[in-house]
Amino acid sequence: MTSIDRDPELETLQNSDHVRALVLNSISELVVYQDTDQRIIWVNRAAAESIDSTVDEMRGRHCYEIWHQRIEPCVGCPVSKAMETGQPEKAEISSTDGRIWLISGYPVRGNGGRILGAVEVTLEITLRKKAEQALRESEERYRSLIQTSPDAVTVTDIGGRITYVSHQTLNLHGFRRKEELLGRQFSDMIAPESRAQAIIYLRKTMKEGVTRNLEYTLLRKNGDRFIGEIDTAVVKDAQGNPQTFIAVTRDVTDRKEVQTQMEASVREKEYLLQEIHHRVKNNLQVISSILDLSRMRIDDPKAVDLITNARSKIQSMAFIHSQLYRSKHFDQIEMGEHIRELLRYLTAVYNTEAAVSCHVDIKDVYLSLTQAIPCALVMNELISNAFKHAFTDKRGGTIEVSMTVAAGSTVVISVKDDGAGTEADFDLTGVNSLGLKLVRNLVERQLKGSIKLARKKYTEFLIRFPLLSQEEKNGKGPDR
Repeated sequence: MTSIDRDPELETLQNSDHVRALVLNSISELVVYQDTDQRIIWVNRAAAESIDSTVDEMRGRHCYEIWHQRIEPCVGCPVSKAMETGQPEKAEISSTDGRIWLISGYPVRGNGGRILGAVEVTLEITLRKKAEQALRESEERYRSLIQTSPDAVTVTDIGGRITYVSHQTLNLHGFRRKEELLGRQFSDMIAPESRAQAIIYLRKTMKEGVTRNLEYTLLRKNGDRFIGEIDTAVVKDAQGNPQTFIAVTRDVTDRKEVQTQMEASVREKEYLLQEIHHRVKNNLQVISSILDLSRMRIDDPKAVDLITNARSKIQSMAFIHSQLYRSKHFDQIEMGEHIRELLRYLTAVYNTEAAVSCHVDIKDVYLSLTQAIPCALVMNELISNAFKHAFTDKRGGTIEVSMTVAAGSTVVISVKDDGAGTEADFDLTGVNSLGLKLVRNLVERQLKGSIKLARKKYTEFLIRFPLLSQEEKNGKGPDR
């Protein structure tokens, strides 16, 4: 025994009822000392305040009368049981107001060992029990979601050892019992050729937290291979340290086979479209060559001019199919390339004595085949007219062609030359020229646009028409 234990003043303080009362009144639990008939002898401050009462008001009353409004002891009361058994007892009791209490009973014995009463220590656990219930319901809800999910859910520790598998995981990999997978490495279910890739993606998951739609070759229990698409997430603790991995796997073998078949079908259709455009281009070039041979055998200037005009129109359409044949996209034409090719052809055809230079300002203008062909015919006619009529005095000059898409939905075209110009009384709406009539019909009826002539120091044809919407390109819009 130490000198402190032998200090008489300290011993007196330790045995003081006043000190014990200070200690008991300082704790938040409800402390009640009761006799063998469960009549209250003493309570601490927390117990008295729980019912807004005082020690004197509560002394001599039964505990079950005060807290549970009963006329007899509560069924399963741990305080009564503690006095019967002589051992500490615990139980959870619900009061009439819906609160839940954790009650502990401790028997109190006299010097001869006879039980004189019991000390009841009560803690309200209503919030804790509700939280536990909510947690159980949440766990059950998520367990149901996992078990009914069409995808396989697998949980591993940080080392990749399997700690949980859903029923779908067993079905996917051909197992019957969870015990066959629990404790094994997740990599055992990945084909050897995909394991190095899996390690790389695992590091990526550790860094980014989540990785999605990763494809692996996976294994079934019997050794069969299948294509699996996996989403992986890492779960961290409160300190941010990785604890577990959750992998959600789906069998995409059938989808990959369908995708492969569709890609093969698309390649086949692309080849057929390419071949169609190639044959159309060749046929048009054959017709163009026949017309050229006929032109060489004719002396009549008017007939030669008609054949030349027809040949240029055919050649313009051939250029479009030639471009489609070379392109990766068979549904639209890049008009800048087409107009430049058309200008080179028309420069060679008309080969005027005047020095005519051509300038093209067209960037990223794409038209569907529905609009590209009438547009090309219009451009062919207007540029041909400029070559034939604007530079008859042999002075030479410039032809400028521009095309833009205004506000994302309207195509604006300008064909301008600084040649001889048009007569003052020239009326585009009443012109008898077959070529310009064709231009008006193509612009107004097929392109659903407008054309006008601007005369200043130059001659400029201005054309505007709406760009086809995607639905109209797909044939769902109005007939053009």
